[in-house]
Formats: sequence, structure tokens, C-alpha cells
Amino acid sequence: MKKIQIALLGCLLLASCKVDVDSIVPYFSKIQDDGFGSQISFDVYASGTWSCATVSEIKGLTVTPSTGNGQTMVTVTIPENNTGAGLLSYLNFTCGSAKTPVAIFHEIPSMNLGNRSYPARKFADGNWWTCTNMGSIAAGKNVSAADFSTNTGIWYPCKPDTGEADNTKAGIEAKGYLYSPAELAGLCPEGWHLPTTDEWETLLAKSGYDALKEAGFNLAAIGYVTEGTAYAGLGQITKYACRVDDASSTQNAMILTEKESGTVLSMGFYGSKDGVSVRCVKDTPAE
Repeated sequence: MKKIQIALLGCLLLASCKVDVDSIVPYFSKIQDDGFGSQISFDVYASGTWSCATVSEIKGLTVTPSTGNGQTMVTVTIPENNTGAGLLSYLNFTCGSAKTPVAIFHEIPSMNLGNRSYPARKFADGNWWTCTNMGSIAAGKNVSAADFSTNTGIWYPCKPDTGEADNTKAGIEAKGYLYSPAELAGLCPEGWHLPTTDEWETLLAKSGYDALKEAGFNLAAIGYVTEGTAYAGLGQITKYACRVDDASSTQNAMILTEKESGTVLSMGFYGSKDGVSVRCVKDTPAE
């Protein structure tokens, strides 16, 4: 829980504001919210009776208490931002003629890894999932050659029009890399994990393809790498990794399949030498 200090000085004549964030940045009048929901507590100092009104683009933001006299500790409850957009709120503290606005910038919830930020959304299963395919590699790792002449267990995505490796920045950001099971350990950063088979199954039980698409999950049939030697399933299939079972020669996957009747999401398998797409799930407090 973050603590900041807000000073409302001189109810009748002065309208100055001093904000001390964790005693590091003095005179700071904005709060950066990561979008996952939080509570922030701070002391309000005023020379008389004060009140706080909120102007918020996010529903459910509250200040408790919203009025007081003199020094008072208040708690701001910031709801989760599951809108897919950055939002802005203001806490407008007043004491007589003194007015002190404090801005709250609600970021798009994201998983941050290196210089990449992966937007995340909470879906009907109650979990936060990244909404784009993983396109990062760990230090010391390399991507296989575009012509499959080398095999590092990590491959470029494929260009659907030519069937060749797409090693462009735009292509990787849009489709992510394809990973073998051996390269999945530790791929999701601290605070996140590879989805388990149960987590994928629960997500599919709660939400079908149309609901996930509408909510911004960004699933597409970009294919996969088969046996580490070629692309397969372009425009027809994508396989998404589950948490790896080291004792098995095949691994579980969530599979998107394009059929004449529409897009189907189901559970299936992939081989130990195949390359598949990756999403990450935010850890719960118990984890």
C-alpha cells in the first residue's frame, strides 16, 4: 500500500499543495496507477474543514473519508482498469477557497519484460492474461535461422502470404516468436506464469472465441513450427503453450482451428520439437 502526503494550506488565502511520495519525490501531485487495482493511503493536512470530490474516467473510484477537519488519513480505492485504454481521474481537495487537485493516471494493465510491454485483460475466468503473443527472448538466447538451417528452439513467426520467416519488428510484435517446450521455462517474468492446462480449460469454459475476440484477446491462426524444420497450419491453426510437463514427450496446448463453420478453440497437444505461441497469466496472491 503506497503512502503519500498532501498539504492543504491556508483555507482562506493560500491554495498551495505539497505532495511527498514515499519521501522520495517532493511536491508531487500525481499518482501513477498500474491498472491492476490498488489502495493508496495518505494524510491530508488542512487548517480547517476539507472535502474531496472525484472526477473519474474509471467507475468505482472512492476516497474514504471524503471530508474531514485538520489532519486526516484517507484511503483511495482504485478499481481495476479493464477497459483497454489509459484513463485519468482527479481528486479535488478543497478547504475554504484553497483547492488542490491530484491527478491519477490509470495505465493499461501490462506485463513488462525488457523493453516490451504486453497489454493484459481480466477475462471471465477471473485471471489476467496477456493479450498478445510473447515476442521476447532471454539473455544469451538466439532465434533459429530463418531458413531452419539452425535450431535454437525459438523461431520467427511466418508471413502468411509467402510462407517464409517474418523477422521484421512489426511482424514479431504482432505475432510473437514460436517456442519449443525446452525454451518455455522462465519465459514469463516474475509475477506471471505459463497458463496451466486447467487455466486454459477454465477460460474456454467461461468464454468462447467470439467473447474473447470482442474483449481483445487477439487470437489468430498464425500457424506453428513442426519438428523444428518447417511452418505448418498457416491460416488454419495456432497452438498456445500450457505449462510444460517435463515427464511427457508431448505437451498440452490450447488450439485455435479455423473451420468452415467458424473458429474453434479446444485443447490438444504438440510435440517436443514443435514451436508454439505463448501467453502469460498473472499470479494470484496465493501464488
